[in-house]
Order: sequence, then C-alpha cells, then structure tokens
Amino acid sequence: MALPTIPVVCLESQAEVWQHARESFEDQSRYLLIRSPAILSEVVSLSDRIGPAVLLTESSFLYRLPPPGIRTLWTSGKLEVLVIAGVKDESESVESYLREGCAGVVMLYNTPDVYRKAVQSAVGGELWAPRKVVAKVLRDMIRLGSESARQLTDRESEILSLIGMGYNNRDIATHLFISKETVRWHVRSLYAKLGLSDRDSAIRYWSLARPK
Repeated sequence: MALPTIPVVCLESQAEVWQHARESFEDQSRYLLIRSPAILSEVVSLSDRIGPAVLLTESSFLYRLPPPGIRTLWTSGKLEVLVIAGVKDESESVESYLREGCAGVVMLYNTPDVYRKAVQSAVGGELWAPRKVVAKVLRDMIRLGSESARQLTDRESEILSLIGMGYNNRDIATHLFISKETVRWHVRSLYAKLGLSDRDSAIRYWSLARPK
C-alpha cells in the first residue's frame, strides 16, 4: 500500500530554503514541493486547499505575522510549521518556537535525510527539536497547566485521553455509552479549563502531558 503524499510548502522569497528543499524532496515520490507567496492569507488559503502539509520557513516570516502569529497556521490542523535556521539557534529560541506552536527546528545546512525525517516527524504529530528543549517545554507546560488539569473531572480527563488517541465524538460516545451531545458538552468544558481552542491543540496537549 502506497504511503500518502506529503505536501511541503516553501515561500517564494526564501531562495536558500527552496534550494535545500529541492535537494531533499524533489526526486522523492512521497513528497510534493509547492511554493507560496510569503503572505499569511496566501499560505492559509493554500493549506486549506492542500492540507495537511508542512511549511518550511525562516523565522523572519514568522516574526512578521500578526497575533496570534504561528497559531494561525497550525490550529486548523492542516499545516505544521518547521523553522529553518541558518545558524545554530540558542536553546531559548528553539524553545520559543515550540511554545508558539511550531513542530520543530531544522538547520538550513542539515542533510536531505534530516529534512525528510523532520517533515515525517511533523506530519506524525511529533516535535523535531533537541530532547532537552522538548523536556523543558513539557515540564513548564505541566507546571503551568497543573492547576487547570486538577480541575478536570474524571470524565473530562477520560475524554481528553480518548481525543488524544484519535477518537472522534461519535467514537467517544460509543466507547463511554453516553450521547454525542454529552460528549460535546464535556469537550467544550475541558477546552475552556485547559485554554485549548480545538481538537488539534487538545491532541498536542495530551501528547505532551501524558505519562510516558
């Protein structure tokens, strides 16, 4: 069975990123390389048409985004963002990218194999960054969210775990022997308590906060 094609988006203004993306993906049948104008509305529109996809971009584009910034790109669940760094970023910079919602950081001159592994990691819902940085983000997330997490009812915690495992509302209702309306009510409540906006952010929260 053939693996699904992964669209990889680069911005027209970033020639070096495009060059390395071509070297990494152009001759690989699993990937579809696409160029987009470096305009937020254009990138969002493109992801709506082709998603899910991975955006490879220099940090300069992200700094120009209006609030809520990077979250505009990934909360739809159709676009993961990998930051391409020209020089080795300080761990604080990598950490800030992860906190804003990026799927990770790749060095501009990494090998094509690293590029492909990073993209596969992003579409698989994982983070591509040094383990120490990911661990720190996770610890801080748990520390800051522990008060809210303690406020979840047992049922809300159970539903959050099922969402994290890929269950939709109908599956959850069937699994727990409750109505879909009851599931929706619990989902809205746990989103509010944890400061989450949608299913993808709930899955991301669960994947980071669950016991390993």
